[in-house]
Amino acid sequence: MKLVMIYGPPAVGKLTVAKELAEITDFNVLSHNQLLDVLMPTLELKLSNPKLWEVYEKIKLEIIKMATETNKNLIVTEVYNEKVSLPRIKSYLNSLNKLKVVPYFVRLTAKSEDLIKRVSNKDRLKYNKLKHRKQLKELARSRY
Repeated sequence: MKLVMIYGPPAVGKLTVAKELAEITDFNVLSHNQLLDVLMPTLELKLSNPKLWEVYEKIKLEIIKMATETNKNLIVTEVYNEKVSLPRIKSYLNSLNKLKVVPYFVRLTAKSEDLIKRVSNKDRLKYNKLKHRKQLKELARSRY
């Protein structure tokens, strides 16, 4: 089983790259937003709630475990913020190590002005994604 982790700030194009990569490989895509789209309304949790991220990680790891057992290759997208995500990623890497899964990391970056243009793109409306420039600017204050 192979695992590709595509990470970066909102609106950088993680899902777009993941879908394109999946088109030319035998990989399946598990996007950050797929999990949040299920968890947030179902559990009525906000992004700031640590319980959301605890459940998010458990489900994501269980999916990866199942993919390992069935020898399915995965592309996982992840919004990464150095201040918030680092402890979560360290725990995640420990769990992957126990599963004997070595992830391949792909970091996507873009200029702030490009992210601000992209965040209000109409293609984002069909997903539960960050859609407002003001929110992105607030998030950008912490490092990606």
